[in-house]
Amino acid sequence: MNDQPIRLAQIGVGGFGHYHTQALLQMEERGWVRLAAAVDPALDLEKNLVLREEWQRRSTRCFGELRECLRQMTGQLDAVLIVTPIPYHFEMALACVDADLFVYLEKPPVATVRQLELLLKHPKSDRIAVGFNRSCWPCFREMKAAIGQGRLGKLRSLRASALWPRPRAYYERAAWAGRLAVDGLPVFDGPASNALAHLVMGLFQLLAAQCGPACSVVDLEAEFYRAHEIESYDTLSLTARMEDGVEMIIALSHACLTELPATIEIRGDEATGIIDVDSGFSTVNGVVLTDVLGGSYYAQLVDCYENFCRGVQAQSGTDFNTNLEDTRGYLTLLETAYAVAKGIRTVGKHHLEYDEKNMPGCVGIRDIPVVLRELMNGARLFSRCPSASWARSGQANEACDGLRESLAFHSPGRT
Repeated sequence: MNDQPIRLAQIGVGGFGHYHTQALLQMEERGWVRLAAAVDPALDLEKNLVLREEWQRRSTRCFGELRECLRQMTGQLDAVLIVTPIPYHFEMALACVDADLFVYLEKPPVATVRQLELLLKHPKSDRIAVGFNRSCWPCFREMKAAIGQGRLGKLRSLRASALWPRPRAYYERAAWAGRLAVDGLPVFDGPASNALAHLVMGLFQLLAAQCGPACSVVDLEAEFYRAHEIESYDTLSLTARMEDGVEMIIALSHACLTELPATIEIRGDEATGIIDVDSGFSTVNGVVLTDVLGGSYYAQLVDCYENFCRGVQAQSGTDFNTNLEDTRGYLTLLETAYAVAKGIRTVGKHHLEYDEKNMPGCVGIRDIPVVLRELMNGARLFSRCPSASWARSGQANEACDGLRESLAFHSPGRT
């Protein structure tokens, strides 16, 4: 660690940003960073005067708008942490690399492949690290090492599944939550593109351990569903074949009354690996690789920030845990999957169940734990599962006007 702490601005301090602030304060105590600035429109509101004063007591300058922060603090910042809603990631990251700053960009990095390509064309794009924090945990690191060492043999398939209940309040917490687009900006909020993004990204990082980062999809089937009263999706299944022959299967849902942990199964021709992402437990053919998370959630964030800070000190993003280029496969998969699915199917109300006593505000697709097991045991898509009559009824709705317009604006053919 260098003698001088990295001068950092946190962009987005409300909501989930609070967790990042607490981790950064630990970093500040250790001398890694100095929280030089905080940026959030809420800091300009009179009702948040106490919050603003709390930041200012730390000698942190407060701004309601990013460009004003960059203008006033020219030459006084080394890096930024962007923890804002998804629609604003692209413009903010672009403004910060334009200002010659290093950027820690919370996942997902951007909403569309076109936005990613535009960022990657920037001459300073190698200064951007992406915060897929869970995929940096010991269970992933050890499994990547095992794959790279050939302990599983040649990879045959990667399978990811999770049931994470989310109540109505989850979709009411912000204007962009559960949306496909907001004010002409793509969002595409949903389990694979937000809460469980680390799980999907983890598949690509595991695949890269054997096949390299450039492995792409050659065949894809996908289905998107909504059970909550939202615009976007809360449930999906997809099956893809990668160019090296590896099969990728993903099934996720927030429309459930039972939680099943985020799990990855890695099948090779010599062994099978399992990662329970929620517990940090991983095995190869039953032999334990890791059985701990590696510390508290804050400690894990601190580990990720230390990796980022080392890159800032070295003035190089070469050794970032996840760089911008690493996310190309992940974003391409999701965007292509939505196009292949031709929209989102609404699950009929007669297929839904509720438990206001134990799971207030949650909606569950009936028997979805059973359906998930059927899918992972060979069905591969919800619509092929014997117990999923809900997945074979109704028509997929076309994209909302906002998403159609924003995807057209950000399409690969546009310059």
